[in-house]
Amino acid sequence: MTFTKIGEALDKISVLGTDYTVHFIPEGEETRLKDCDGFCDETTKEIVVENNSEWAQNEEMVDWIAKQGPKLIKAWQEAGAL
Repeated sequence: MTFTKIGEALDKISVLGTDYTVHFIPEGEETRLKDCDGFCDETTKEIVVENNSEWAQNEEMVDWIAKQGPKLIKAWQEAGAL
């Protein structure tokens, strides 16, 4: 599996055993992204991420990624992102 162009969806990936579809959305095209850079919709099993180069540049996010590393690596491997 490989990443797709902005605005297209990835095939389903497993996040902690649940399949989700990942959507990369151009900035300003998704009303649900008005006050955030991304979200996970558990009802539709979608992960929606705004194409924003400034995402995840704060220390809190870096700490969270470090703690969740093993789970993230598995998800990235399944997505073909490594």
